[in-house]
Amino acid sequence: MGRAKFGGHALPEAEACRLSGEAEQAASRTAKREAAPRLAAPPPPGVTGNPYGEFLPGILRAALGWEAQVVVPEFPLKKVENHQSTNVDLLLFRRSVADNPAEAWILCEVKSDSRSFRETQLDRYRQAVQQGMPVLLRQLEEIASRSSQGYKYREVQLRLAQLPADRPVELLYLAPQAMKQSLPDDVACISYEALLGLDVDTHSDAWRLFRAVLLPRLADN
Repeated sequence: MGRAKFGGHALPEAEACRLSGEAEQAASRTAKREAAPRLAAPPPPGVTGNPYGEFLPGILRAALGWEAQVVVPEFPLKKVENHQSTNVDLLLFRRSVADNPAEAWILCEVKSDSRSFRETQLDRYRQAVQQGMPVLLRQLEEIASRSSQGYKYREVQLRLAQLPADRPVELLYLAPQAMKQSLPDDVACISYEALLGLDVDTHSDAWRLFRAVLLPRLADN
């Protein structure tokens, strides 16, 4: 039986061929994984200034049965009167798995004080829901093209490009119970009060501390 070199060692030819084939298959699987579009992890809470980004996928999974990922914090929405923007706290994308609802983009506004509610802000968010993501993407390009810091929007655009733009847009508030009661019936809201007994499977130790120390205060606001 002939012998062949594999990794600098002389092996029987059949064994060398087998190992070579396995190496090629492993390399092919690695290449496919690296070529597949991957969404970069959102910046940590200390960078975004919003601690809910890390907890929110777990909150939505436990409270609503959703499988959702944070795409970007502080998603810019173009103002009607000019090319400046107003930001919604978090943009998420909900995946359709098992009994999960259909895929959708989720605009999530986080309110820590019920007195911070503004009707004009809600109107803009509702308008964004009606416009849909393709329009919001075009408006984002308008904002970027007229900004002296357009590079800030490029990372946002790259992240959005990895997900299907033709999915509907929905609106969700995370807010104190008093504010939830004042929102229109067609606006989805999760109250802090509803989270007090919730177990979250992402960052569970940090969540338990957050739930014990901060959530009771937020629920009373």
